[in-house]
Amino acid sequence: MYRTKIITYLRTLSKTELNRFEKFVRSPYFSTHDNTKHLFSLLKGHYPAFTSPRMRRKGIFEALYPKEAFDFSKLRKLSSELCKLFERFLLIEELQKGAEFESSLIDLLLLELKVSRNLLKHTSSNIEKQVNKIRVKLEQNLVSSVDPINYLHRYQLERFVLERASTTRRNMEMDIGYTLEKASEALDNYFMCAKLRLALVSRHRSIIKKSDKSHQAEFMDTIFQFGIDKGFESVPFCDLYARIYHLLGAPYSEAFPDYHDYKEVFLLHFSKLQPNIQSELILLTTNLLTKWYRETYSKVYLEEFFFWYQQLLKEGLVQSYPSQMRDFFLNYTKAGVELEKLQETEDFLEKYKTVIPEVYRDNIYAFCKAQLFFKKKAYREALIYLSKMDMNIDLKYKLRSDVMYIQLFYELDDPEQLEARLKSMKDILRRRTILRESRRNEYLHFVTFVGELMKMKENPRLELAEIRGKIADLSHTPGIYEKSWLLEKWQQLEAMAK
Repeated sequence: MYRTKIITYLRTLSKTELNRFEKFVRSPYFSTHDNTKHLFSLLKGHYPAFTSPRMRRKGIFEALYPKEAFDFSKLRKLSSELCKLFERFLLIEELQKGAEFESSLIDLLLLELKVSRNLLKHTSSNIEKQVNKIRVKLEQNLVSSVDPINYLHRYQLERFVLERASTTRRNMEMDIGYTLEKASEALDNYFMCAKLRLALVSRHRSIIKKSDKSHQAEFMDTIFQFGIDKGFESVPFCDLYARIYHLLGAPYSEAFPDYHDYKEVFLLHFSKLQPNIQSELILLTTNLLTKWYRETYSKVYLEEFFFWYQQLLKEGLVQSYPSQMRDFFLNYTKAGVELEKLQETEDFLEKYKTVIPEVYRDNIYAFCKAQLFFKKKAYREALIYLSKMDMNIDLKYKLRSDVMYIQLFYELDDPEQLEARLKSMKDILRRRTILRESRRNEYLHFVTFVGELMKMKENPRLELAEIRGKIADLSHTPGIYEKSWLLEKWQQLEAMAK
């Protein structure tokens, strides 16, 4: 059962979440089959790795049905039921997380249910009192929080008021024209924001992932124009979306001054933004800064990148998104090492390592520690940490570890090991197609330049002109993994040849 859907689901849970899910599974309201609970108990014992030989399907079936012959369809049905329970659990957990934020919507749903079951006296004053209470709460939300969903909730409330006015004998006292105007305005604001986000995500994907989406540009610009016509500047989150949309489409040399204006506005409104919008905008911002850094290798952009990651940490946003924890730790460490904030980065790793989901905690911690030791030129210690990693990890992190092995063997002057790693990495890059093309090319460029570096280093008669030609090629070739390290090594060869 190593690769079944339910195992994939369970691996995403932290220990606390796993214990909560166990309570959920054991609740007779949600789960009515004892064998579903038994299956969960069997699987839980193998958390977080789920790689024990006892995890085989036949072994699990025998534990569930000791007196029956193996029946795959029976086991699949139980596994499917457990998956459905997991999905329901996720929904309820998400609802509880946002209980305060969603309270106005919950109040409205309860009001509709009470009316439908005759639990309220059908007098306009009683219903109107409830409506006004929800309306006040929504107005407070719009002042204290600039999340677009508030506009959708406002529309739903005004629609309810209009529907009640047309179906009850005694109309609620209201100005129907005013209510209709408010409902329409709320819906316009919600869709304005939704369309801006759609335009933004499309531009982000096409630019950051370097895919050709030019055929969509006119359509997306039309969506963006919709926001301009509706006056998005008056709605803070729409203004921020518009600013980052502009930054994504402009060259870094022109856009960086505008970036500082965007940053100032973002920080001004930060506390009013809902966590999902905070993290979404920070993700877009850090991806933009990563793009600029890869084009220029200027540490100015890396400093800004590090600032926003610290903001995520300070606001506790990272802990809310365990699926992004792996990338966060790797990127934070990489930026900290490049900026030579070694003590700060080491303190961060020691303080927050328990936040990393247990299923890949050891791998991420070992790799980040290896990066720190590599920067300190403690290459043997870096190798020790790198060797602690389980190499049966997904391709992206295997390639990252292979790159570091190559760097270490170069620094330790071990050409045999280095050659073997280069060959292995080339084979993986040629054989696998799941990497996007731009990232695959970054790794291929790295392998090519390291191979040429080794040949040049082994040449007893170093040709200065040839080395300088390679340095020029390296400097002008965009998208190379570990470009700064490669430049440093080629420049060392140049110094030896002089």
